[in-house]
Amino acid sequence: MNTLIFSTALIALSSVVLIDNALSLSCISSACDTIDCRPITECGPGEIKAKGGHCLCCDFCKKIIGEGETCAKNVPMSNQLSDSVVCGEGLLCHEGKCQKSQEVLKATT
Repeated sequence: MNTLIFSTALIALSSVVLIDNALSLSCISSACDTIDCRPITECGPGEIKAKGGHCLCCDFCKKIIGEGETCAKNVPMSNQLSDSVVCGEGLLCHEGKCQKSQEVLKATT
């Protein structure tokens, strides 16, 4: 019984590590060559056109969000930026939340 529990836990942990590694793969320079992006002509109020997707190949209309709001994808351990939101002027996405640029720079230097 203990062996079964240990094996199940080991498989689950291995799956999380594999998924995290797949999500964090680097993009090669030609990654966008074969991607067919949907053209974006204009965005709605409170939105901005910005690059998105794993390799930043395509334009997306992203909602501009404020300080303290969540800016990372809802994918555990990936820490990837969201394709649906972008931090407003003077803010950076740091540790999954929009934070004042000056505070982020102070904390990281």
